[in-house]
This record gives sequence, structure tokens and C-alpha cells, in this order.
Amino acid sequence: MEINKLQALIINYLQQRPTQKLTAEELFKGLNLEGASVFNTLVKELALMERSKKVEITEDGKFKIARPKNQLLVHGVFHANDRGFGFVSVEEDEIPDIYISEDHTAYALNMDEVDVKITRPSKKGDDRGPEGIVKKITSRHFTQAVGVFEFAPEPEKNVLGHINLKDKKMSSYQFDVLEGGIQPTDGSVITAQVTQYPKPNSPKLIAGVAEKTVGHKDDPGVDILEVVYQHELPTEFPDDVKAEIASIPDYVTDAEKKDVLI
Repeated sequence: MEINKLQALIINYLQQRPTQKLTAEELFKGLNLEGASVFNTLVKELALMERSKKVEITEDGKFKIARPKNQLLVHGVFHANDRGFGFVSVEEDEIPDIYISEDHTAYALNMDEVDVKITRPSKKGDDRGPEGIVKKITSRHFTQAVGVFEFAPEPEKNVLGHINLKDKKMSSYQFDVLEGGIQPTDGSVITAQVTQYPKPNSPKLIAGVAEKTVGHKDDPGVDILEVVYQHELPTEFPDDVKAEIASIPDYVTDAEKKDVLI
């Protein structure tokens, strides 16, 4: 088989499977090739193609189509550090977590889904991982704030007060409670829907409207409820569970008495 033709077959096969990683044996079988000499040629061509950046080899020795240099854009989840920088984890196993400096986060918050341009890929033998720039925030994770409300009105800004955010990774941000929701009292624990996220002229400001009062900060059990609401855990049983509970009699039936040993 001609070498150029073999490379074309490999590239075409991998391009049709852009997310797959295949061993040389799997490629040999997938291309319906036969013979030990042809397999040896395939292995040699894969090595040449890896050196010429036509294919990439993963840490576990598998091959995949190379990502063009002008397409070093990946999708992942941003993990913020309380010192300002962060890392983005991606689903592709061979790409380590991507370091994002504070200046290149695009104001992403912890656990936001983002598109990242890799500016410095990782290299074999180098302890440093890849570096990148957040190009777009595709989905926000932080949509509801929970905390103690402090009454500090600023009428000219439509601000009623502030919420103290307990999450360590959010502690550097100020959360303003805006007009337009319920009117919470000072010291109450509230939930607020986020309506404004950090931006260039206010990189450490988040804002939203109050939705619900959980209780007062000094009420028994409110600290537990605050955690429940912070993690958006269910606070009531589903309707079908309530209906089943309601159908259970509050006395022992005759049928149940038969099964009781006295």
C-alpha cells in the first residue's frame, strides 16, 4: 500500500471519530488491513504523523486526530481559587487542568462552564500544565445567593443592602440586594436570585433581588436551613410521597394483626 494513501486513510478514519482515541491495533482492524508487514508500516506511519502533528498520541499510547493550532479551543468547568486565579477541567482525559490567571478569567465564577483558548499547551516532560484564556462563559453555576441580609440602603443605586457570602471562593465578592423583590429585614437569612454578574467596571460585584426569607440569623436551626438552601437541596417531600404517607392508616389493621406474634 502506498504510504501517502495509508496516511490519507488514517486521517479520514480519525476525522470521522474526532472524540475517539484508538490504539494502533484498533486502527489496523478498523481500516480492514491485513498482514504483519502492513501493520509494521502502519506503526511507522503513525510515528511520522505524530512528529508532523497530523495525529496526537495520548498518555496511554492511543492515537487521535490532531487539533489544529488555530482551534485550540476547549470546553470545560472553571474551578476558582480564592486568590483570584483558577483552573478549567475538561472532559478529554489527555488534557490536564488548564491554568487561568486572574487577568484571563473573563470574570467567571466557581463551577461556571466556559470555553477556553489554550495559549500554552503542556509538553511532555514539563511539570507545568497548559495555560489558557477564558473566551466565553457558556453557563452560570451561581444563580442563587443565600446569606444574612445587612440593611444598608443606597437609593441612588437601587440597593437595599448586602448579603454576606460564606463560601470561601466567593468571599471576595460583594453581593448587593436590589429593589424589585421582597423587602427583607436586617439580620434575616434570605435567598436572592442573581441578576448581575461581575464585569469590567465592577469585577468584584454581584447583585440580585431577594426572593425568600428563610428566618432570622438567631433563630434555632436557621444555620442548617441556610446550608440546605445554599446547596439547593429539597426542603419538602414530593407530592407523590405526601400522598402515599396520607394513605397510611394511623391504626393497626386486622390483616396486620394476624402477622403479629403475641
